[in-house]
Amino acid sequence: MMKERICRIIRSERTFYFMIVALFVLAVFFRTYNFHDWLHFGNDQARDAFLVENVVKNNAPWPLLGSSMGNTGFLLGPAYYYFQIVSVKIFGIGPDKLAYPDLFFNLLSIPLLYVFLKRYFDKKVALSLTGLYGISYYAIEYSRFAWNPNPIPFFVILFLISLWEFLLAKEKTRWIWIILLGISIGIGSQLHAILLLTMLGTAGVSFLFLMIKSRKTWSRWAVVAVLVVAANTGQIIHEQRTDYANTKVFLASFSDKSDNSGGSRFLRNTVLDIACTAQANSLISSSLGNKENCDFLYSKARNMKPNSALRLPSSKSARLGIFASLCFSVFGYGMLVYMTWKEQEKTKKYFTGVVLLYSVMSFLVMLPIIDLAPMRYFIHMTFLPFVFIGLLIGYLKRNYPRKYLAITIALFAILIGTNLSSIRTEALSLADKTRADSGYLVLDAAQLLADFIVENSSGQTAYLFGGTKYYSPYNKTLIYLSAEKGLTLKRGIDIGGVPSGASAFYVGSILGDGGNREIGGMTFIDHRDVGQVGIYRIR
Repeated sequence: MMKERICRIIRSERTFYFMIVALFVLAVFFRTYNFHDWLHFGNDQARDAFLVENVVKNNAPWPLLGSSMGNTGFLLGPAYYYFQIVSVKIFGIGPDKLAYPDLFFNLLSIPLLYVFLKRYFDKKVALSLTGLYGISYYAIEYSRFAWNPNPIPFFVILFLISLWEFLLAKEKTRWIWIILLGISIGIGSQLHAILLLTMLGTAGVSFLFLMIKSRKTWSRWAVVAVLVVAANTGQIIHEQRTDYANTKVFLASFSDKSDNSGGSRFLRNTVLDIACTAQANSLISSSLGNKENCDFLYSKARNMKPNSALRLPSSKSARLGIFASLCFSVFGYGMLVYMTWKEQEKTKKYFTGVVLLYSVMSFLVMLPIIDLAPMRYFIHMTFLPFVFIGLLIGYLKRNYPRKYLAITIALFAILIGTNLSSIRTEALSLADKTRADSGYLVLDAAQLLADFIVENSSGQTAYLFGGTKYYSPYNKTLIYLSAEKGLTLKRGIDIGGVPSGASAFYVGSILGDGGNREIGGMTFIDHRDVGQVGIYRIR
């Protein structure tokens, strides 16, 4: 009797919608709570802040190019900078204002994912999967700081919806979807080189498919091409002025400079690509596993050096996690293939077909760089694990009609629990200001370091020294935050060259309050420790 009553409550429309609304409220809360103080603000963010604010203050023209692609020297399109410039013009100057576009597009990706999933799944499943995406630790993490790939999930989903509509209606496709397809490719291709190649590859195959099915679609493809070109006007102008210098750098980045090339490298990278993709799918949906680097098949040192030996970890629990992740991904991709082949309903067949095509293109694009690909490089696949979960629910419902609901509830409970646990752990570390180390610095911790510099400076100009571990990641951050307080902080070259009466500081590892008063060969007078970072007043 009690069991039947509980089942009725769970199955009721009111309970279902209450739970979904609660998940959406949590999604917004997790993305906005303490947004300013807990904002990651490293050198890349400070660099962009200087550029954007100079444009807003009319001290520099709008840029024709964006940020660089890794260490290749290739510069992306300027769309992300334009988002930031508009944001600062509307909301004012400040580190958090630069990150508003990231938050905005991430929040928009939540209802847009529902619109996308509704193309295949019923309303309840689509809403449930969207709610799960809303509290995904991975999705939340990349909504809370300024980084050019962060808006990618929104533009990828928009691209897939528009492409699905185009493939389905062909020459009768409504022009709004053609326009949105061109916009999504035009902007998405400027957010990361991986997305540039994945989108163009997916669109290219779709173009061939549609031209075979209906040559009348050429005019719509022409509009898509015009919009893509228009969105990349800045890059085109720059290329014409510089004899296509940026394009030459991009093409040169494909040259293989490694000692391990050919068949052996291809096989190794294929295995690694499969493992890293499985790890990403697991991380995005559950938050379990290494959140920084792909380490399923790396040694205990977990290095990311090319050509390092591939081997499973010795821990049984780690091997079990790898096995479960691989099973999840193999099932998901297998179902995409199977449903694309077997599905009779055209709308659903094209849905799985579009997702499968995009996934294959992503796999191929990642193949040559997988050695150097951290987990953040999979942000363009954020939607995919939730499609897999939906396919799993459909499989369970068809084959285990009496048990599928209990299994589904248990699965969602586990995924919600693991994501909330990761969110809680992250929030606790941010709350006690311990997120200050060589790889991550949040704004409130950075502000403490900058405040110490400003408070202990005797003039309008001060000098900053430091070791590579901490100076390289944070010198621009401290220079920017000090400038906000009216202090000009310059890079220190030689302590002997600091002008008389000017203050000097050193950023490095914490030393504590012991008797050692030497750091970097310099004597320090006072210091402040924040997390694992210390700022020292030196002489």
